[in-house]
Amino acid sequence: MGLYQEDAAQKMGISRPTFARIIKSAHYKVALALLGGHHLDLETKRDRYVVALCCDSPKTLLPLQPKGKYVIIATIHDHTIVSWVELENPVFAQNLKPPLVLPELFQNHQVNFFISEKLGEGLRSALSARGIHIIQKTVVDKEVLAHLFD
Repeated sequence: MGLYQEDAAQKMGISRPTFARIIKSAHYKVALALLGGHHLDLETKRDRYVVALCCDSPKTLLPLQPKGKYVIIATIHDHTIVSWVELENPVFAQNLKPPLVLPELFQNHQVNFFISEKLGEGLRSALSARGIHIIQKTVVDKEVLAHLFD
């Protein structure tokens, strides 16, 4: 987009040093792929998404907050929820800090989007560093979730 790092970081809702780390990591990964002769696939539109959210009630999906009792992981393919997993949130169950637990959990489940009403800068940075995009919403249901990426 031709933005300066400061402007790009602000647009992404992260700090400039975090943006610089993301760019450095991207440069490293691209260089590794090119040097190793690997196929480099850059996609602009997907038909499959893995979305995570944390909430106190899997039925109402409320409230959307990292410290909710449950972690919901939904796989969406062609605007249809094809997989729905409800996990006990270790942040809630063990009184842990979200940035120390959720990014790894999401990465293990191949999550590429996290939906939350609010989240701290530490969690935002940790998710961004792992390529997990953040969508801030106050309310979401299964129907909205299935068509979130229209």
